[in-house]
Amino acid sequence: MSAKTFSPVLSPLDTLSGGHKQSTAAIVFDKYDADKSGTIERKEFAQLCYELGYHLTPQQVGAAMLLLDKDSNGVISFDEFNAWWQEGDKRWRINLDEKKLEALKMAVKHFEYFDKDQEGTISKEEFEAMYDNLRQNNIVKLEKSDSFNKMDANNDGRISLNEYIDWLHKLGSF
Repeated sequence: MSAKTFSPVLSPLDTLSGGHKQSTAAIVFDKYDADKSGTIERKEFAQLCYELGYHLTPQQVGAAMLLLDKDSNGVISFDEFNAWWQEGDKRWRINLDEKKLEALKMAVKHFEYFDKDQEGTISKEEFEAMYDNLRQNNIVKLEKSDSFNKMDANNDGRISLNEYIDWLHKLGSF
């Protein structure tokens, strides 16, 4: 199966309010924030994509959520949405062939396995076992503390799923 690439036709939403994408982003965000929580959840994001002409599989929605949800809290804030919306046509280019999708799924499962307390982050204690596993599989070459610091991009003392995925991406894992 070849990579799925989404190349949209210009959306009529881009021409609302005289082409001001900031205003359009707010209009779109408010429309799809169905529960008015101030965030867009997975189901709301899938609906947004579908109504704009892009049916995403559940796996593609999950991958897109990982990319958009920069703070790894499971929802898309307006700031996260706006940054994505401002990318214009590039926002629809989600390239995931079956091999990359499988690698992403395995990375998420790997992360979840070592996230023993299921808080959505890897603590330094949880990282001990994760590091040993990564080392056994020749994925990390650095010492334990250096590896942890590389993955913990925001230096909060914990590794979020997004930080882990970003680190793997930089290694060329997908």
